Amino acid sequence: MRSTGDASKYPNWCHATIRATYVLSVIGAVILVAVARLSLAGFRTNVSYWEWLGRLITYVFCRLGGAFTKVGQVASTRYDVLPAPLLKQMQIIQDHVPPFGSGIARSIIANAFNRPIESVFQYFDDTPIASGTVAQIHYAIGHDGQELAVKVRRPGIEELFRIDAYLLRKLAAIAAAMPFYRSAPVIETASEIGDLLHGQTDFTTEARWQRLFRDSLARIPGLIVPRTVDDLCSGEVLTMEFLPGLHRLDDVSLPSTARRHAMLTTLRAIYVLIFREGLIHCDLHPGNIYLVICGDPVLLDFGFCGQMKERERRLFSEFFLCIAMNDSERAAKIVLEMAVAPPSPIFDEQAFRREIKEVVHEASGKRARNFLIGDFVLKLFGVQRRWSLRASSGFSQPLLSLLVFEGILRGLYPDLDFQREALPFVLADEYEQETEPLAAPCSNL
Repeated sequence: MRSTGDASKYPNWCHATIRATYVLSVIGAVILVAVARLSLAGFRTNVSYWEWLGRLITYVFCRLGGAFTKVGQVASTRYDVLPAPLLKQMQIIQDHVPPFGSGIARSIIANAFNRPIESVFQYFDDTPIASGTVAQIHYAIGHDGQELAVKVRRPGIEELFRIDAYLLRKLAAIAAAMPFYRSAPVIETASEIGDLLHGQTDFTTEARWQRLFRDSLARIPGLIVPRTVDDLCSGEVLTMEFLPGLHRLDDVSLPSTARRHAMLTTLRAIYVLIFREGLIHCDLHPGNIYLVICGDPVLLDFGFCGQMKERERRLFSEFFLCIAMNDSERAAKIVLEMAVAPPSPIFDEQAFRREIKEVVHEASGKRARNFLIGDFVLKLFGVQRRWSLRASSGFSQPLLSLLVFEGILRGLYPDLDFQREALPFVLADEYEQETEPLAAPCSNL
C-alpha cells in the first residue's frame, strides 16, 4: 500500500538527544514495572494483565505527548499485532492540547504565503475553533467573501514528530531482538507508523489526499468532503471551505433517523473508497465524522490515508465476496497470497488453510445482526500470528478501517448489515458493472 510519505530518519541530534533521554527514562520505568508485575504472575499473561498494561501505556503515551499520542491512536487499532484486551484500554487516548497563541498562528500564515495576513484573509478569528497535537483550526473570511476554515500547523511539531519517529524505529529494532517479539512485525509496524506521522505534519500531502477523496466520493449524494482552497494551502497551512452548524456524530440532540442515515451513507462511502478506488481513510473515529442538521455526513482530517495497489484492491474485494458467498477455500488462498512475512520453518500450509477456512465459514454462516467485523478480524489475525505470518498493509488496513468504524456503528446503528451493504460494491468490481445510484439523503428524512 502506498503510504502518505517517508519521514526523515535524521533529526536534529541535539533535540533528539534531549527527547530520547526523556522518552527512554519514561519507557524504561514502564518496562521495569511491567516486567515486575509479570514476574509476580509467574510470567503468565491473562486478560487482567493486558488490561492493566493497556491502561499504563495509555497514561504514558499521553504523558509523552508529541508523536506518541498519535502512535497510541494508531497502535490502538492494530489487532493484527497486539492483544485485544490491551488495545481496548488504549482506545481512550485523546488528542486535545491547549492552543498556541494567535500571534504565532498569524506569523505562520504570513510566512507560509510571504505576505501579511491581512492580504491573505479579509478577516481572521484569533480564537481557534479546535486544537490538537498537530494543528489548530481558525475561522476566517477570504477576500472574495467566502467563509473558510484554516488549519495551522503547531510550531515545532514536524521536528518533534521526526525525532519521535526516529526513536520509535530504534526502540522497534531493540524490541525485535527480544525473544517475545521476534515473530512480530515490530520494525515494519514502526516504519509504517513513522510514514503516517510524516503525513500528519505535511499539509501539502494532506490537501492532496483531501482532493482525491472528494473527487472519489463525488458520486455519493449527501456525502460531504470540504473543498480545499488550493492557493491558500502550504506545508504549514491547509485552508478549506467552512461548514457551519456541524454536529458530532454522537450528538444525542440530532434525530435518530439523521444519525442512522449518516451511518449508512458513510459506510457506503467507505465501500466505494475501498472496493472501487482502493483508498483507505485510516482515522475514521467520531472526531473526524460530523453531521449537518439534515443528517448528511462530513468527513474530515485526511492526514492518515493510504492507497492500495491494484492487485491488493482486487484481492481484497474478492476476499470480501468469498466471505459473503462462503467460499472459504478461495478466501484461505487469498490470505496466504497477501501475506508479506515469510512462513516459519515449522509452517504447515494445510493446517493454516484449515484454520482460515473455519474462520471464514463461521463468519459466512452468521446472521447479519450476529456478524461482527471485530470478532472476525481478531480470529483472522489470531491465526496469522500463530503461524508467524503478517498480512500486507493493503490487506490489514482496510479491515482495520472497517473495524474502527464498526465500533461507532454498533452504538448508533446496531442492525446495519455489513455484508449486505458490501455486496453491490464487490459484485460490481467482480463483474465490472455499475451499482444503482444512492437516493438523495436529506429528501427522504
